[in-house]
Amino acid sequence: MSDTGIVDEFVTLAAQAAAAVVSAMATDAWQGVRDTVAGLFHTSRRRKFALRARLDADASVLAMASESPSASAREAARASLLDAWTRELASLLRQDPSRREPLAELVAAYGGTPTRQAREGSRALMSHDESTRLAAVGGEALVRAMPTPSWLTARDQALAWFGRVAPDRIELYRSWLDGNVAELRDAEPAELEDVRRELVALWRRQLAELLVGHPTEAGELRRFIDRFSAAPSDERSGGKTMTNIARDHSTLFAVMDGSIHQHYDSDNDSGADSDSDAGNEGG
Repeated sequence: MSDTGIVDEFVTLAAQAAAAVVSAMATDAWQGVRDTVAGLFHTSRRRKFALRARLDADASVLAMASESPSASAREAARASLLDAWTRELASLLRQDPSRREPLAELVAAYGGTPTRQAREGSRALMSHDESTRLAAVGGEALVRAMPTPSWLTARDQALAWFGRVAPDRIELYRSWLDGNVAELRDAEPAELEDVRRELVALWRRQLAELLVGHPTEAGELRRFIDRFSAAPSDERSGGKTMTNIARDHSTLFAVMDGSIHQHYDSDNDSGADSDSDAGNEGG
């Protein structure tokens, strides 16, 4: 079997197992499934305890989502868990192919209708991959627009989008955006790229989370990206400012990103021709 075929087999089996795990949450079989999954990982006792705690936390998330009157919220919670555990179990299979048999047994014991569940898991995985890629580009476009002459427009459009997908968080996002712009403006030149990377990562996570529950809003996000993803680098840095002050009848020479060549005539007090680079006070 080719490497591609093996990877496909791993993903299919992982999706089936993830669907079995998620389906067992909030059932009488949950404790056994949870312990079985934690036992699949060759790791320390403390790590297995942490895995069981994580599985229980996921089960609680699904239980709370099931009480939501919003069908999209319920489906988003399930899709998110399917995706997370598909990835976790596929990674386990890549690292240790001997885990295939125990996972297949898990699917046989708790999977219900594995073929249907595998399709659900695969759809969730592909949907998440697409939203992750779009969120990465969207996060980059949003941060590129900070701060530029078009920022106020970009900010208003971003807030309008957030208002549609997460109206309960709109004030939080507003404060984040304003704070992020201030961070970029106040950052030292040596720190600017690190700050920018951190902000891109922050917004990538936020956008990915929101897209999972609101895939129909992807079109508006793409339009935002098309409009604001090409901000010039000098604009993104917020422009440059230089302040120069001449005092006590002195003469001041200043230049930004270049050199000044000062030429003296022979009858000048210097008594010689010379070239010199004039300093400047920059702020």
